[in-house]
Amino acid sequence: MVAGHGRVVLILHGRLSADPTSEDSYTPWELFAEAISHLVSKGLIDEEKLDSFDVPYYTPYQEEVKEMVDKEGSFAVDLMETFAIDIGDKDIWSDAETYANNVRSFTEPMISHHFGVDILEELYDKITELIVQDFAAQTEPDRIINIVVVLKRKHV
Repeated sequence: MVAGHGRVVLILHGRLSADPTSEDSYTPWELFAEAISHLVSKGLIDEEKLDSFDVPYYTPYQEEVKEMVDKEGSFAVDLMETFAIDIGDKDIWSDAETYANNVRSFTEPMISHHFGVDILEELYDKITELIVQDFAAQTEPDRIINIVVVLKRKHV
């Protein structure tokens, strides 16, 4: 390792369009809202808990990432690539279940912290069911947009 030559690699969910209202990136949060609402209607989650649950989620455009790096000033962009990964284009149940497990891997800590562990199995069963339905209704696979950024530490 050479001092002062650090690199940082980031992989971010992003979008292809400069328009922040575009729907060019698949997100599970709408399915979460539907699944949690289902548990509220069954009385398993208090409506107050639902109302106090807030997960700010923003998918940047490649140029926005570059602007933020430049504005911060400690790093320079060494490499930046944006690419799409199709999801849901194979065996519907297998892919949906795999995707649901992926979603669970990054959401379970915040869900269990806010709503408790008692609802987890029913919630994620419902989310898996909704993802299966969503994948079955697709005419084209949804896509996850990723931005890979390699940052190089600037010499100060």
